[in-house]
Amino acid sequence: MMNFSTFSREQSATAVVEKLRPLSENRVLLHGVSWETFECLLADVGDRRSTLFHYINGTLEILSSLSLHEGSNRFTEALIGVFVEELEIDMRRLGSLLMKIPELKVGGEPDSCYYIKNEFAIRAQENVVVGQDPPPDLVLEVDITNPSDLYLPIYALLGVPEVWRYDGYGLEFLAL
Repeated sequence: MMNFSTFSREQSATAVVEKLRPLSENRVLLHGVSWETFECLLADVGDRRSTLFHYINGTLEILSSLSLHEGSNRFTEALIGVFVEELEIDMRRLGSLLMKIPELKVGGEPDSCYYIKNEFAIRAQENVVVGQDPPPDLVLEVDITNPSDLYLPIYALLGVPEVWRYDGYGLEFLAL
């Protein structure tokens, strides 16, 4: 079974001097939450919401993005779009796709996710279900205010092969 330690840095561009981080999202972190409670919360709030949920080992994080976070996410997403267009690569963007595997009691929603290598496998599907379908090939996380370290073990367990993290200063590339 994979865990967060299976992610390694391929390349990193980070600032040497850290500045006070601006607020880019509101986060709530809850401990001791059962998987059943997590499932009930997802059902109660539905899929038309502006919050993202991450769950692992009884810890639930709920995130609501502010404009700095969303702007950084959309800008980086646009760059990824330019890369794949220039390289003539097929890609499917699925945004904050809810990914969960009940048997592992793990779930999460990235800022953005992309199918590249597995794009053909899910191309015609209206609803992609991670666990039944392959995981996204790439996940993007914006870490301006808080690091997404909690999410790495989730993505590893879900089988996501690559995570890009943008911290407001640089882009870090992590791979399983």
